Amino acid sequence: MNAAPTAVVRPVADALAQAQSLWHAGSRVAAMELLQQALSKVEASSAVALPVTGSSALAQLARELARMNLAEGQVHQALALLTRLEPQLSQIAEVWAMRGNAAQRLGQHADAVKSYKQALLLKPDEPRWMTGQAVSLAAQGQLTAAGDLAEKARVLGGLRPEIASYLRQLGVAVRVD
Repeated sequence: MNAAPTAVVRPVADALAQAQSLWHAGSRVAAMELLQQALSKVEASSAVALPVTGSSALAQLARELARMNLAEGQVHQALALLTRLEPQLSQIAEVWAMRGNAAQRLGQHADAVKSYKQALLLKPDEPRWMTGQAVSLAAQGQLTAAGDLAEKARVLGGLRPEIASYLRQLGVAVRVD
């Protein structure tokens, strides 16, 4: 069982709430610093089992810090964080998708494809991740595979028109709705 002790849960919930409050008030650096400190404390504790669940303290803090890093354009930091914590976060689809997004934004398309693929293994029907993987496949010249994923995303209602247009510009055959 992965239930965290109450002594860990309350401070984590408080840190998340305070960081989000700081973020929304415009104190973005302070929010990220608070999350980094809380994450360091959780990592140093013996409460971290491998791998963790999506609701664990470590996962919640890491996911929120990575989200803030990405929103602030600190893509390298987000990718480094998620890569470092891979052993603990390996069963969380959203973390893999965030890694895919970060790698893609850095032009690391092979890594993006692998990350999106892992996310889709854990949560197969997520059209946003199919689209992300399709974009990175297309960037690598794998147009047929990109087209197949784009079509799956389209059928699920998750292929935005601007992404479909971008894929077409890259040479991917994408159906028009």
